[in-house]
Amino acid sequence: MEGTLPLLKGRVSLEEALKEDVDIIRELAYPEKRLQFWLHLYSCRRQIAEVVSRHLNILQSDFSLGKVEEWIHGSYNACIPIHIAESARDSKLPRQAIIRFPLPYKVGEDFHPGNFDEKLRCEAATYI
Repeated sequence: MEGTLPLLKGRVSLEEALKEDVDIIRELAYPEKRLQFWLHLYSCRRQIAEVVSRHLNILQSDFSLGKVEEWIHGSYNACIPIHIAESARDSKLPRQAIIRFPLPYKVGEDFHPGNFDEKLRCEAATYI
C-alpha cells in the first residue's frame, strides 16, 4: 500500500500515526526486531530441543519443534509448537505443547536489561 509503513499487524499511514496514542516510532521498529528475534530462536533450535527434552523427560527423537511457519506470537510472547510422538506419550503428555519466549523488544529489554529474565522468573513462579 502506497503511503503506509508496516507494523506487526497491518500498516499505518502518517494520518493514522498522528492520531495514535502510542510511540509509533517504536512500533515501526517492531517488524525488524521480530525478524531478528525469530532468526535468533531459529539458530538456537538445538538448545531449545535440549530444554524441551529435559523438562518433558523424553528423548529428543520423541518430539519435533514446529516449523517456523507454525511459530506464533502475541503481544509479549513468541510460541514454538512441540509435536510429541505418539510412542512417547503417556497419561501425562499431550500430543502437542508449546514453549514460550518473551519478546525482548516488547518487555523493554533494550531500556532495562534484565526485564526478559524477570518476566521469565515471574511466570515460572506463577506456574509453581
